[in-house]
Amino acid sequence: MNNLMKITIVAAPVLALVLFYVISQQRYIDTQIQKQDAVFERDWAEFQAEFSGSTPEIQERIAKQEQRIQELEEEEKGKEKDTEEFYRKFKKQIKNIKEEVKNGKRSN
Repeated sequence: MNNLMKITIVAAPVLALVLFYVISQQRYIDTQIQKQDAVFERDWAEFQAEFSGSTPEIQERIAKQEQRIQELEEEEKGKEKDTEEFYRKFKKQIKNIKEEVKNGKRSN
């Protein structure tokens, strides 16, 4: 029973970190998908403008999608920065834990 508690105490934070990482990656991928969707919508509106003639509605859709693409690119950069920061902190914590185990401060 004592070993089970030790395993649980060690595994719970690691699993929480893994879950957080997976969720952050999913948010990043969702942003990329939304960006690709906005690019497609813009390209489609440009195709319509070339094929059937440019109308104010089509130009408005193109401008709206351009703005959305810029917003999503900024959001994507922010999430990428957050992921990199998390990865650096995660590596640092793992290194600290390994050193504590090596020095005998932590028992598993």
